[in-house]
Amino acid sequence: MYSDLPDLNEDDLKELKIALGPRKRMLKVFQLVPQDSSQVSHCLVQFLQDLSLGSLIAPFCNNDVSTVEDVQSLSSRDLEMLGLTIGQRNKIFRAISALG
Repeated sequence: MYSDLPDLNEDDLKELKIALGPRKRMLKVFQLVPQDSSQVSHCLVQFLQDLSLGSLIAPFCNNDVSTVEDVQSLSSRDLEMLGLTIGQRNKIFRAISALG
């Protein structure tokens, strides 16, 4: 799904006539996407983005956490080991509880 994104560079985006502000944001997002993100579930990406935690996509992927179900099985200690703050862990646990 995201495998072609990191290959795009600023010149490619200029050629597509993308304005400077959105272009900078896109390049920043491209840096967050792991090199091998083919196994990342779109649902996990959406889940994290909905919580304003999109920057955590890379740490999750780099540790083979690729689905929302994988996140549901993690303990607070696991999330701490991934580098999440207490606030980020609480956001995730509240969202998981709301899933049912």
